[in-house]
Amino acid sequence: MKKLTKWFIATFAGVSILFSSCVDQIKFGDSFLEKAPDTGDMNQDTIFGKADYARAFLWKTYSKLYYGLATNWNDVDGKMNTGMFETMSDCWHSHNSWDGVNRKYYSGGYKASDEDDGNDTRFNYKKENCWEAIRAAWMFVENVGRVPDMDDAEKARLAAEAKVIVASRYFDLFRHFGGLPLVEKTYGVEATYEIPRATAEETVNFMVRLLDEASGVLPWSLGADDTNWQG
Repeated sequence: MKKLTKWFIATFAGVSILFSSCVDQIKFGDSFLEKAPDTGDMNQDTIFGKADYARAFLWKTYSKLYYGLATNWNDVDGKMNTGMFETMSDCWHSHNSWDGVNRKYYSGGYKASDEDDGNDTRFNYKKENCWEAIRAAWMFVENVGRVPDMDDAEKARLAAEAKVIVASRYFDLFRHFGGLPLVEKTYGVEATYEIPRATAEETVNFMVRLLDEASGVLPWSLGADDTNWQG
């Protein structure tokens, strides 16, 4: 537990220092040929100063949700060397004789230190984009209210979506680690701060509360004018 908390504190401080997100409006057809805008000086004021940028920031956060198929060879998609587990259970299905499932799980050679020493991991606390997604989602919730060209109804809906992202990433962590530090805002660079690890019950209640808050805002359907964003 001390190890997780210690890493968690260091990472949130580091991410605060490094925050710089470049988001652009997605264009199609002839507009696709336009010169891309210079995003070298993008910051929070820029992103939340325009609705298109704010939406793109949230869409980018969606890309950090769990996806159960290996699409790239990296720390996130290469879990157990592309031996991916089922989303709704702890079952593993290995189709490669050389992956981590065969070499470690099936052989009985898997040990706790494997989570820290390599990429053949089951679900690493640091390598799943969970905390990056959680911080970005809270940043959206905290700042969407100041977007000038977005109506209040959309602001409330997108903020609710961001809360679902937080709850989803917490669920992914919870099923592997149990009780977690409960992050309910973004953190800047501070001299000292401590977020204790919550109990399993407190963590579950935290996720349920976020989903209840979101369900009170999110509609069943966006209507005919917003079919592009359905789902």
